[in-house]
Amino acid sequence: MRCGEGRCPVDDRASFVLTLAQRSYLQWKCEVSELTSDILATYVAALSAQGAVVVDHLQPGLTDREIDATIAPHGIAIPEEARVWWRFSNGVPEAELGRIGPEWFWSSLEEVIEERNDMLANLRENLEPDEILWRDTWLPFVMSERLPLETASAILAPVFSFDVHTGDPALPVAASLADLVMTWVRALESGALRYERATGLFAVDFELAAILGLPDGIV
Repeated sequence: MRCGEGRCPVDDRASFVLTLAQRSYLQWKCEVSELTSDILATYVAALSAQGAVVVDHLQPGLTDREIDATIAPHGIAIPEEARVWWRFSNGVPEAELGRIGPEWFWSSLEEVIEERNDMLANLRENLEPDEILWRDTWLPFVMSERLPLETASAILAPVFSFDVHTGDPALPVAASLADLVMTWVRALESGALRYERATGLFAVDFELAAILGLPDGIV
C-alpha cells in the first residue's frame, strides 16, 4: 500500500502505544510498493553488514531476453518484480552459498523453475487433482514450498505462506516482493534475523519479530 491509497497502517493503529521500532516498520509498510534494484541493493547491504556469505557469491543478473528464454519452454510468465529480482542476480554457483534466511536461498531462475516443475509432478503423482493446493502460477522463488511467489499479475508479485503437508489454505504474507524484501531488511537491521558466522546459518529472535509485527512465516 502506498500512503494515500486507503489508510496508512500507522493511522489504523494510532490508538495503540507503539515503540519506535514498531512505528518505523509500520510507516515503511505504507511507502513501499514495487521492487527496485535500489531496494535490492539495500537488502544486500543489510546482509553484508552481518557478514552473510551469500553477498560474496551472487552471480550477475539475467537480461530480459535470457529470462524470456528460460521461462518460455515452461509456459509461464513472471511479473516485473520477479524480473527485477533475477535481473539483479541470478543466484549463486552452489546452493548452500545462497542462504538468505533459516529456510530461504537466493537461487537461479533455472533452479527455481526446476524445483517448481518437480514439485508439481510429485503432487500430481501422489494426489488427486482436487487435493493439490499448490497453484500452477506459484514459484518457490527461494527454493521452498513454504514461501511461494504468485506470478499471475504483470507487475507485483504477492508472496504467500503455505504448508503443502497440512492442507491449510495459503496465507498472504506480503502484498509484493518489495514488501517481502523490505521486511527482511527490517528484520536484519533490527536483529530479529541474525546471520551467525560460526555456523553459516540464520537465527530468528521471535520475541523481537513479534514486537516489530513481522508476519509469521517470512523470518
